[in-house]
Parts: sequence; C-alpha cells; structure tokens
Amino acid sequence: MKKILEWIREYISKRVYNEIKEISGKEIEVRDIEEVLAYLSIFSKYEIAVPEEYLKEIFPDKMGIIKALLKIRELEKDTITNKYLGNPIGVRIPHSLLAKDIFRAYKSYLTFGFALFRGRPVDEVAEIIKTNRETSG
Repeated sequence: MKKILEWIREYISKRVYNEIKEISGKEIEVRDIEEVLAYLSIFSKYEIAVPEEYLKEIFPDKMGIIKALLKIRELEKDTITNKYLGNPIGVRIPHSLLAKDIFRAYKSYLTFGFALFRGRPVDEVAEIIKTNRETSG
C-alpha cells in the first residue's frame, strides 16, 4: 500500500503538475494542486460532487487549477440532485477508489497540520461529512 501512496504523490507532483503548468502557462505550486485534490478526495471517495459555487468560495485563487484538472480529466463535472440546491453542477474525482487512495496518500499530511480545509482538523471535516450523509440519506 505504501508504494501506491508514494506513486500517487509522485504522479501528482510530476505528471499532473507539468500538464497543468503547460496548460496554464503560469508558475504554480504543487501544494495548490495537492490542496484541491485532497479536499475533493474527502467528498469524492463517497461519490459526492462539490458544487462549483462552493469551490469558488473556498478556492477563489485556485479555480484555474480546477479548470486545468478538469481539462486533463483528473476531475469531472457531475450534476448534483438535491431538493434544497436544485441541480447545480459539481466537481469530483472521477473514481471513488482513486479518491480514497488520494485521501490516504495525504491523510498523514492532513492530520499533521491545519493548513487544508481552512483550518479545520480532518476529524472535524470527517464528522461534518458523516453528519451530512446521515441527514441527506
């Protein structure tokens, strides 16, 4: 398992980084890509797409990275069916198993610090997701 997680980190830091850099033509930080993918992995491992409007609020400076990830098919758009939200377009990692592996690859990093998820510890984010699933199901 450790080799798979190392491969994922290397894949993101090299291949994905280079493709996004080529598409955007700008200098970007690998950490920004990792932050977006780690955040989306929390929801995508349950096959939940995050509404684009929400991503614009929490990642206003990273929407170019999200668009590039969509273009190279590391992310996909999905229609969200929700009686309260209507049918907004959401973004997610295409495969839940890949999302689980991305989450695992960054889990120790995420639990070490509070930089991701806007200062919330991973346990709190997990509880929010669990509560959301229980109330929406």
